[in-house]
Amino acid sequence: MRKSSSMYLNVRMPQKPDRPHVEGEQNEGEESYSICEDSTYDPSTKVQGLLNSVKSLKHRAHTVFCQLSILKKRGDNYEWRESGRWVKYEETVEEGGKRWSKPHVASLSMHYILELRRHLADGVFLRDVECYSVSQVIDKFLDEWVDQDLLDPMLRMHVRTLALKPHRHRHERGRPEDKRKGVTHSASDTVPHSSSVSLEVHGETLKSVNSAISLSSDFGSEQSLESMDSSDLAMKKQLNERFLRKIPKGSETANIMVGELEDLKSVLCGFMRLNDARELGEISEVPLPTRFILYLLGPTGSGVQLREMGRCISTMIVDEIFREVAYKCRDLDDLIAGVDEFVAQVTVLPPGEWDPKIRIEPPNKVPPQEIRKVESTAVLMEKTHGTDGGDEGGHDDPNLELSIRPFTGLIQDIKRKLPWFPSDFKDALHIQCLPATLFIFLALLTNNVTFGALLGTGTGSYMPLNILGSTGPMLVLEKIIYDMCK
Repeated sequence: MRKSSSMYLNVRMPQKPDRPHVEGEQNEGEESYSICEDSTYDPSTKVQGLLNSVKSLKHRAHTVFCQLSILKKRGDNYEWRESGRWVKYEETVEEGGKRWSKPHVASLSMHYILELRRHLADGVFLRDVECYSVSQVIDKFLDEWVDQDLLDPMLRMHVRTLALKPHRHRHERGRPEDKRKGVTHSASDTVPHSSSVSLEVHGETLKSVNSAISLSSDFGSEQSLESMDSSDLAMKKQLNERFLRKIPKGSETANIMVGELEDLKSVLCGFMRLNDARELGEISEVPLPTRFILYLLGPTGSGVQLREMGRCISTMIVDEIFREVAYKCRDLDDLIAGVDEFVAQVTVLPPGEWDPKIRIEPPNKVPPQEIRKVESTAVLMEKTHGTDGGDEGGHDDPNLELSIRPFTGLIQDIKRKLPWFPSDFKDALHIQCLPATLFIFLALLTNNVTFGALLGTGTGSYMPLNILGSTGPMLVLEKIIYDMCK
């Protein structure tokens, strides 16, 4: 028997099956990065629209002094120790915390910028918050972290205790008064708004209970500490007045706090913009009001990563454009767009051709950043005239249109220039224009005086053609022409 054969067309063959996955996992990942996955998303356009639309005086950007503090262990206790500061460029504590480095351009890692973006997108964002002390700030963050299941409620008090540890600044270390008295005190525990006090006298430690109590009770507990008198407070502020003079007037502060906590399993991130800038005790090394606060708390072993992310956000905040975004952002998407716009403007150096330990000196002149605030000409033309129409729309200048009325163009030109007609004479009488006019007059007069006599002698005192002034080559030419004609 003949064996029959068959042929099949357009048959889909089975492919490799998908890996099993829990429903909803992919959607969560897509939500975290939904901003980037949108094909129409342009961070520059979003930032430009934000800066050009928010015009309220309340959100007007100020110069920002940024301070980076790291949670360090000191003996059996912890403290927030100042690690870096930014006015325009980065300064870091070096040589065992004895002195500040020279201001230099911050060199950032692209990896940590993207990690910072991820933690900001997944963390807590609070804007226009009314807080009057550091304890109120950390309580706001703790409430949000617990509500969003980012923090175990059992760890709330532990995180709060460490977050309210005293702050120590570089200019407070190694003072002769401390060595003679044997006293070690920090800045944040000596003011009415602080909620954590730690004082060591000859090895004895006095601690006040961390609690969100009223301002009056905080002030009373502070008065009970006899060692912290008004002379010590005045001495602290006097020590850093030299650096305060380097900060522009009207500046506000951004405090960045990063630290490792043993019991944490993941990174906690919280960004807060206060409704009104106010001094939160001596959390900063200079007595300036605080506007922005960011906490980056992570598990043990993440100290280097947290510090680098803290350097990234500190450098961003002193950037001219991102600073305005931070002041004017209406939601988390606006803040993330500011990060994306910053990333779009950075320059990446290859690792094999440059040493990150080399500090880049600040340039003498930097290009203006106004172009980052203004939409491109192509975008403006597209919004104004649309994408259709081509070149068939005629002339853009209405004065060049055909008209049957005589002297229409002249009349329109006079109407256009008439408002500036008086200013032309006022500008001519300006103090800068008068010396220029006198200089041009003398420059022409001296040439005529110098070569005029020689020209008169060479041409028999005839009247030569002088348009601008007499020159040596013109004298030779006139003499040759005169001799030929003679």
